[in-house]
Amino acid sequence: MQAKNVVVMQVKVTASGIFDVAGNPSPDVDVIGTGKAWVLRDGHVIQGVWKRAKLSDLTSFTTRSGQAISLARGNTWVELVPTTIHVQVSR
Repeated sequence: MQAKNVVVMQVKVTASGIFDVAGNPSPDVDVIGTGKAWVLRDGHVIQGVWKRAKLSDLTSFTTRSGQAISLARGNTWVELVPTTIHVQVSR
């Protein structure tokens, strides 16, 4: 299966205090607020910002100048990356 859009979002990740059956920690991922984003679509990378005011809201993506980043019609894969990891996206 191929994705029409791949979205990379940098998010804050903290320890949740929950562990799986093997004893591995389960992270708590914060997808409320704002952070850096990369949208890969139509052979291009668009760097911008993701925003989500509350859990019931949709996440929006804008360029650094505030222009909306639209997604291509079709399926979208989303990758959540901790803010502690440097993201480098290349074609």
